Amino acid sequence: MTQIDVTKDILVDLYENKTISARGIAEIYNTNHKNILRLLNKFSITRRKNVYSGKNHYNWKGGTRSHGKGYSMIYAPDHPRANKRTKVVMEHVLVMEQHIGRLLQHGEVVHHINEIKNDNRIENLVLLTDSEHKSLHAKNNSDTLRMLAKEQKQTKDAKTGRFIKSCR
Repeated sequence: MTQIDVTKDILVDLYENKTISARGIAEIYNTNHKNILRLLNKFSITRRKNVYSGKNHYNWKGGTRSHGKGYSMIYAPDHPRANKRTKVVMEHVLVMEQHIGRLLQHGEVVHHINEIKNDNRIENLVLLTDSEHKSLHAKNNSDTLRMLAKEQKQTKDAKTGRFIKSCR
């Protein structure tokens, strides 16, 4: 690290009182902004929060975004399944959890009946176990999907939200 000749009082005055950014201070002292950030930490000067993040950001779109594979994602920072970095959860998971009144359990998968990944209407979603979901895609049979959609309307377990196969 380059030696910078600045005291704590000067740094407090520039950063807190005059609200100059770390990059601005770095330009004044002809150094890298990371060196200024290190000094702020060294002197225990509280760093400002980015006021242009989240809802205040110019590019905020209500917390929704599109996943690279076609799924809709929702900003839900407190959700247990939220992505650690982006704080988003797949929308179909949130729709199903709201519908059944609980969080999904380990090994449960929400399947899109019509296989359109951003069609998150509850009529198009079915809760399956991981093994049921894998076998469904292994067969890749549209007749199975249609049958599953018909069963879904008739035999839904109110507690778990799963669609139970009728034993007729």
